[in-house]
Amino acid sequence: MGGDGQDSHPECSSSSSESRVRLAHSPILLLVCFHKAMRAELADLRRVTTAALDGAYKDRHFILDLLRRFEFLKLAYKYHCSAEDEVVFLALDGRTKNIACTYSLEHRSIDGLFDSIFSRLDVLLEESDDIAKEFQELVFCIGTLEAFICQHMLKEEEQVFPLLLQQFSPEEQASLVWQFMCSVPLVLLEDLLPWTISSLQHDEKEEVIHCIKQIVPDEKHLQEVVSSWLANNGQARHTGDDESADMKKLLKSHSPRRKDLEKVVGELYQLRSSSNFLNIDSIVVQLKFLADVLTFYSNAMEKLFHPVLNELVNGCLYPSIEKFPNESHIESLQKLLYYSLENGTPLGKFVEKLCREIESLVVGVSKHFAFHETEVFPIIKKNCSHEMQQQLVYVSLHIMPLGLLKCVTTWFSACLSEDESR
Repeated sequence: MGGDGQDSHPECSSSSSESRVRLAHSPILLLVCFHKAMRAELADLRRVTTAALDGAYKDRHFILDLLRRFEFLKLAYKYHCSAEDEVVFLALDGRTKNIACTYSLEHRSIDGLFDSIFSRLDVLLEESDDIAKEFQELVFCIGTLEAFICQHMLKEEEQVFPLLLQQFSPEEQASLVWQFMCSVPLVLLEDLLPWTISSLQHDEKEEVIHCIKQIVPDEKHLQEVVSSWLANNGQARHTGDDESADMKKLLKSHSPRRKDLEKVVGELYQLRSSSNFLNIDSIVVQLKFLADVLTFYSNAMEKLFHPVLNELVNGCLYPSIEKFPNESHIESLQKLLYYSLENGTPLGKFVEKLCREIESLVVGVSKHFAFHETEVFPIIKKNCSHEMQQQLVYVSLHIMPLGLLKCVTTWFSACLSEDESR
């Protein structure tokens, strides 16, 4: 593989100098490191579950630990498969035979195997009368999942990765791996990277870490963050003295969102009145970015801030608190942005539709922001400790994919004064 063509399937790394050179010049094989970690984790899960079946160690703590490990495994595999389907295989389809369709179908079929395992674990948590039988079924389900995934990964290593090595330069391969990393939420990525290299030997691990650092853009803070993850030191550590600083940060984040929406509306009106559509591509890119930002903002409000506010007011849910009122508008806007031009919608009609969608969105966003600024954030700032506020802000950012957060940080910083940026 990677030039010699003698291996039955690629290895992600090894202690030999030949394989180290191969990984350095074939960064796409970092995805095979994930395969190796997946194999090791599945084998260990089957081993400890079989040992529990044969022994007497089947308490609730053990089952909860299994549940936690399988939840992480499913999430990790989901994003790995999504990256293969939407980035790697899609790029390969542009240069060779149809790959994405075949492997995407297999990816989707794996969900049912995970569901069977979670079903067995749920029964065990309910303290079934026949716990031995349930454990037997659990061991069987784990074995089935392991066999299917390992067979699928082996097929990829034998059939797909040789094509990737042939069709893409090392620089192109590195770009594909970076796109994969950018698609994963930070809350998962900081655990996924050290987990991926955890089953490697020391020399292999050092080689993989070096390769990852070469793939990550040469930006000081980004390199520091990724290095801390690889060293398994990715937990949040915040310091600061200003008790209200964190809520102020969220209040400040509203201003650039408003300004950019208003700016895009103005540009759309100019396009509509002039019928000059030269800037339409730039506007579409801006709107896609803003739609993504609003989607994650909506998720943070619904899943983090609103439950805290509800608890602070003794369960008396504010009448104004509801799902982000523009959620359907955002979805409609995203469909319009991603599919209308591809389907041949005339530009004039497309711009007219965009104007209607954005007008409605701006009204709803302004109303919702005003509610958060006057009702939600002041109550949280008054009643939550500094540490709690930090955690809310941290988790809100943490659910974003790395690529989006990187763009948001740059965009947000550009909207601040020099003092605010510091």
